[in-house]
Amino acid sequence: MKDDSLNVPFGENESLHYMRAISGGEFLMGTGQQEHKVLLTSAFYLGVYPVTQQLWTAVKGTNPSAVKNPNHPVEMVSWLDAIVFCNQLSRLHGFSEVYELPKNLEEIVKRQVAPYDEHLNKVALQVTQNKSNDGYRLPTEAEWTYSAKANTNLKYSGGNDLPSVAWFKHNSNGTSQPVGKFHCNKFGLYDMSGNVHEWCWDWEASFQNWDKTDPTGPSRGTQRMLKGGSYRNRDKELLITSRRSGDPASRRKYGGFRLCRTINNTAS
Repeated sequence: MKDDSLNVPFGENESLHYMRAISGGEFLMGTGQQEHKVLLTSAFYLGVYPVTQQLWTAVKGTNPSAVKNPNHPVEMVSWLDAIVFCNQLSRLHGFSEVYELPKNLEEIVKRQVAPYDEHLNKVALQVTQNKSNDGYRLPTEAEWTYSAKANTNLKYSGGNDLPSVAWFKHNSNGTSQPVGKFHCNKFGLYDMSGNVHEWCWDWEASFQNWDKTDPTGPSRGTQRMLKGGSYRNRDKELLITSRRSGDPASRRKYGGFRLCRTINNTAS
């Protein structure tokens, strides 16, 4: 990990992690006929690194990852796992929980054994969020994309030379790798291209149906968005503009997430 002195720390001991304050702004999102301007009106914090196995274990007490190493991103976590984690970390740090969860969801997710659960996919429709609360959450696809682009027109987050900014199919040896080993982007964020796919809040949808100001995606859907590409993907799948989605209760060894927090009058 690099340049930690420039980052805003949250937590303590094994749960210590770092976030960057990202100002709002206007940027281009999408490609081809779906390229359009998006305006983010509010600032937010975003994790400098994807959630590591060390941080996950400090909060949850277990490590679900297929390849275990404390400095690797946590993987084998579903969108629902990430949502539950965000609320648990918010409680740990005394922040207001962002997500309103169905009754007993935390226990139900904890008991999930299979890497896929159709019933839980439907339960995910009942999760709602209050972005004005100061707790941890997943970034929206727009927030993630804005942060990855970092006011540039680069193909990948941090540069156009993929091997210098990302773990991907041709340099990863077929597994996740330690975070923070390559160049960061201009916002000081690492691993936004490659290593593990990162869950976003949004249900999958065509950009044509999106709001152009502070978009959060549709209110319902069947799959949640993943961004960034992973260690198992080729170059085109690591493009900032590349889009992928997954079932909200699916766990894969190439899927992780990055923490976000809203900056408002009550956020610290």
